[in-house]
Amino acid sequence: MSYEDNIHLLLEHGADASYRTTTDIRLGITVTWSALHCALQNSLSARTVSMLLAAGADPNAMIVVNCNAAKPMFQGREDEFRQANLHGGTAIASWIKNEPKNEGDIRVLVELLRGGATLDNVVPNYSHAEEYLLEVSRHPPPGLPLALMRNVRAAGGTWRQYVYGPVHAMLLLRALRASGGAEVGPATSSYVAFALSPDLE
Repeated sequence: MSYEDNIHLLLEHGADASYRTTTDIRLGITVTWSALHCALQNSLSARTVSMLLAAGADPNAMIVVNCNAAKPMFQGREDEFRQANLHGGTAIASWIKNEPKNEGDIRVLVELLRGGATLDNVVPNYSHAEEYLLEVSRHPPPGLPLALMRNVRAAGGTWRQYVYGPVHAMLLLRALRASGGAEVGPATSSYVAFALSPDLE
């Protein structure tokens, strides 16, 4: 069985998708993370990410890196110590760190956004996921992922607003036109004019 098959089997048998584990990675430096972070850092599929989210995984939970026990190793290198303690991040940060490259990676981002992932504060010291994506990407420009993030933010910052916002806006315009509060003018695009047409009733 593959790694993904094992995850699916465990979830089907009631495994806690929100469980977080702490690992001592080296010389007192510990990392606390979840199955979702692990799945993203190992390039698992959108289907697996979707299953973890549906089972209760928190897309906004942070990886926590703690270097306090290893502080003596950083004597005289305080800046390095502070930076080492800032290497955590949310699920979107883990996705970005894995350097998305193809359509499957974009589908993973969509699943994270659909599952409630925020584009804000994905890692310490970065206010926006877009900013972090531009910083991490080794093959700029990141193109579609960046455009998707910017469009979601412009719609209000959530996947629901991104998907349903235009629909709500069009319904409002139709209601306004029906009540005489809006008119189709010469500057109105043919697509919008068609959507506002009474023939669609």
